[in-house]
Amino acid sequence: MGNYIKAQGQDVWFKRYEQEGCASQICEEFGISRKAFYRWLRRYQSNGKELSSLLDNSRRPKSHPRAIPEDIAQSMGKMRYKSSYGLRQIASCLERDHGVKVSLYGIQRVLTRAGLTIPHQRREKPVLNQMMLSFFPIEEVQTDCGTELTYAFWSHVQKPHPFAAFLNEKGIRHNIANSGQKGEGDALPPHQ
Repeated sequence: MGNYIKAQGQDVWFKRYEQEGCASQICEEFGISRKAFYRWLRRYQSNGKELSSLLDNSRRPKSHPRAIPEDIAQSMGKMRYKSSYGLRQIASCLERDHGVKVSLYGIQRVLTRAGLTIPHQRREKPVLNQMMLSFFPIEEVQTDCGTELTYAFWSHVQKPHPFAAFLNEKGIRHNIANSGQKGEGDALPPHQ
């Protein structure tokens, strides 16, 4: 739709040019270069002053030198559909039967376009096994004095550490072991 409206606007340029005959004035009024104006004018006149000649042409290449031939793509689909071969098996069959080497990624793209793949679903990472907490209630966690699980040693950080927030949510105390002394460490306040 927008492409057609753009072509109608360009059509106005050429009608004004036929009436007035002054390209530089039209270019200045519409804010285009004279080179662009004459390029569009040549295209417009060479196609019999058709409005459709002003529509943008596709810039998509007409062919791709490394495209997988249609017959090879069909044989990939048949192998996948009839025998449920994986990518490596399809690649080796193509090389053996057709003498064609196709990358695994190329085979994957062809099969995806044909709708013969199942999208990979990622599993969510478990934070802490809820079953474990229900069987063995944890009252206290003690960690070393490292900064991986707490912001206690970073005075500029005002928010709670995600691990500490999880422990507070579950009602579990968090102690940090003092590396200089043996025994129990200093307990952290509940918000850290």
